[in-house]
Amino acid sequence: MIGDFLKKVVNVEGIQGCLVVSRDGLILDNVGQIDASLTSMAAISATALGSAEVMGETMKFGTLQQQVLEFDDGKAVVQQISSDLLLLVVATHKANLGMIRHTINNTIDDLRKSLT
Repeated sequence: MIGDFLKKVVNVEGIQGCLVVSRDGLILDNVGQIDASLTSMAAISATALGSAEVMGETMKFGTLQQQVLEFDDGKAVVQQISSDLLLLVVATHKANLGMIRHTINNTIDDLRKSLT
């Protein structure tokens, strides 16, 4: 079931791949072709999400839902799945960020249900 969700996300134009990652940085599943070390990306995304959560707590913004990172040559979206899991989506710089977020938001509940 995890793979089915990831395939829906990867079908969005410009997405190179996506991973379900534990808060410890361990990869549970991944789909797509990403030109980087998946292990490193998983660990870094878990750490970055933790840092962003502390920022939100400090500013009293509540629970972090999603983190969007835009770089010169690509984009990454980190979505909270549960207190233990996150979704990392990696895309080209030309990918439509709105479409990526829309796809994640429309399918994340199915992923959450499949993991409980």
